[in-house]
Amino acid sequence: MSTEFHVNPDMIVQLYNEISKHFSSQRVRRLAEHLRKNDLSLNQFSVLNIVNHESECSSIHLANMLKLKAASITYIIDLLVKRGLVDRVENPEDRRSHFINLTEEGRKLLVVPEDTADLIQSFEALEQDDLDMLYLSLRVLKNRIIRNDKK
Repeated sequence: MSTEFHVNPDMIVQLYNEISKHFSSQRVRRLAEHLRKNDLSLNQFSVLNIVNHESECSSIHLANMLKLKAASITYIIDLLVKRGLVDRVENPEDRRSHFINLTEEGRKLLVVPEDTADLIQSFEALEQDDLDMLYLSLRVLKNRIIRNDKK
């Protein structure tokens, strides 16, 4: 009786999900540590991120993006202005509104330290043949995914 082992896509997806959850939880822990260390709430960090990616960002836009009330956004922006992480610039088209801009200090806080040591340590326990096989398999997967995404 033959006991051949056959891998199917469901097995790969399950394995991928388990690995992704592991590394994602490490990332979440690093982000939480970064926020604690820099005395930032998740909403404050989110505001910094949105302002960094949007040009001419208004309080109304931030409130809509984060699904928060205008008063909550005003409070968050006031705190960030007080800390020198953002500043308000008058909207030249509507003097009653302001654009929120990121300061250099605010930009620095957006960088969450990436600890690749965790990843490296996870792979150091593997034999060289296993590392080679894993590397080649991941390259094949990456190339196929990128090729399919371009179609």
